[in-house]
Amino acid sequence: MKANHFFYVFFTGCFWITACKNNTTVNTSAESLHSSTGLWKLTPVKLPNELNISSYNSYLLDTIKLKSILSQVTSRDPNNSSVVLELPNPDTTFSNWNLAITNTMSDELMAKYPELKTFQGIQNDHPKNTVRLEWTGQGFTAMLKKENSSIVIQPLPGSKTNYICYYFSNISVTKKFNETSQPK
Repeated sequence: MKANHFFYVFFTGCFWITACKNNTTVNTSAESLHSSTGLWKLTPVKLPNELNISSYNSYLLDTIKLKSILSQVTSRDPNNSSVVLELPNPDTTFSNWNLAITNTMSDELMAKYPELKTFQGIQNDHPKNTVRLEWTGQGFTAMLKKENSSIVIQPLPGSKTNYICYYFSNISVTKKFNETSQPK
């Protein structure tokens, strides 16, 4: 029991230090470390330099479980869907979304690329909030539209299991100009 307590304290301490370095406020209680379905697990990672995101949280995604959930979606109307997907929020809470399948490609392209799937959804307890998501060979991406914010969930570069979740407003955009592209 003492060893388990030590590892929990050690993990929580390391997580807190990593979050502070990234200017991220996190809840480190045991309940917040993973989603209720086990689909997402809060896992601290450092972002690559090319991603200019000021505040985020990172998660490990159980892609096998996600594929299983997404394969059950048959409805084209999220109001009539019984398939619920739990998605993370940047504040380490989770929200539930009713999903419906969407077709953004022709039947020929869908037959050629069966691994590309697109979905839409509404939040269970706030039906005005919407989500668009996709599953491709590159992984899972989602854009959650809530009353006053947009939230992005995307894989870390080169990974299909490590994801970051952040408010769209936390992206820092910098433009680089070279001298030949500027007017003379």
